[in-house]
Amino acid sequence: MASVLAVCVGVSTYVTSNEVKAPAAAYAVGFPPTGTARANSAMMTYGIRTLKDPKAAATKSEVALARAAYRAEPLSSTALSLIIPTMPEGKARQSLLARTGELTRRNSLINEEQIRTAALRGDDTAFFRWLSRSLLTNNDLRAAYVGAMADATAREGAVAALTPVIGPAPSWSDAYWQQVIQRPASLLNAAKLRAAVARAPWRQATISRWDRYLSIGLTNRGQFDAAHALYKGLGLARERNSGNLLSDGDFERQPQLPPFDWQLAVSGTLGASIDEKDKNLLVSAIGGARGFAARQLVSLSPGNYRLGWSLSASMPIDPATLMARVTCAEPGMKIAKIQPISLATGKHAAPFAIPESACRWYWLSIDVALLDDSAGVDAYFRNISLAPAGGGGANARPVPAAEGVNGIAPN
Repeated sequence: MASVLAVCVGVSTYVTSNEVKAPAAAYAVGFPPTGTARANSAMMTYGIRTLKDPKAAATKSEVALARAAYRAEPLSSTALSLIIPTMPEGKARQSLLARTGELTRRNSLINEEQIRTAALRGDDTAFFRWLSRSLLTNNDLRAAYVGAMADATAREGAVAALTPVIGPAPSWSDAYWQQVIQRPASLLNAAKLRAAVARAPWRQATISRWDRYLSIGLTNRGQFDAAHALYKGLGLARERNSGNLLSDGDFERQPQLPPFDWQLAVSGTLGASIDEKDKNLLVSAIGGARGFAARQLVSLSPGNYRLGWSLSASMPIDPATLMARVTCAEPGMKIAKIQPISLATGKHAAPFAIPESACRWYWLSIDVALLDDSAGVDAYFRNISLAPAGGGGANARPVPAAEGVNGIAPN
């Protein structure tokens, strides 16, 4: 009896030790425990076939082996992952799938089935929750799952469903934001989601490079209201007690979220930077430089406005070297041309008018134009201000172009 018992223990130990690394051999012994060995054997043959054909389905023999394994081991998630996809749609299948989800979150087939079923039901909350769980437990599928989540962000209701998923800042969230900014259809909901997780209880208030890409992406697509809502949602729209319509007109900080903060040029011929310590905007350009050095997006109604600035330069500058331009940012909008303002050194102010039109969002840009043989220039702005003049706003009478020189009203 002792010898027989020793043999039984030995065979059982062999089956147990090989049910994962050699399940077919363990199952072939035919000695208990066979449940896990059967399930793993069926999964092994199925897995080998999916390497050649990712869309391959489990065969009848594999499902039968999985069912036998389930009868022997009712808690085998491996067996259930082969059985559930073959079950007809209905309450029994849905109930078993839900219970299996309570057993494990690390079975990729079960997770895929949970994601697929949630998508078919239109259950966004479950869909994003299972995607999130799969991202945390399966690094091999992370890129695919993050891409699927970024695509699904465009769906109606995605913001509410994604907020509790993205709110805790999971380890894969950086990859998610990187993916979502590359999907134009998802940008609007992505901006709403970003503003949502910046509020309590998540308080993700730190501005990242992805926030800047998201803001610029919305602006480039003409979605200015959505971009400004993001700016306000991140707590950056501060009260302007000075009446200056521009953000950081005194250059006291680095731009956080262009283009509602200063968008600065950086190129081989033209660059701009803000010196927080000395509180100035430095514009550096060499011969042949052309384009905007700094610009900002601002909402303006038709009426009269006043642009003020304080400027010094490393050398005398030609009147056409530095110009302030106000142009409609909304694509396809036709409005009367707003003449540029020449920016001379010293402290100055000049009025201009926004004509009647449907355009509401405008670029205020500091433009540079240097001849190819120019020696270049370094210009320092101490402040730039934009404020309504003569009452301003939509009720003000625009200054006719004929009243000034080149469309600029006299001081």
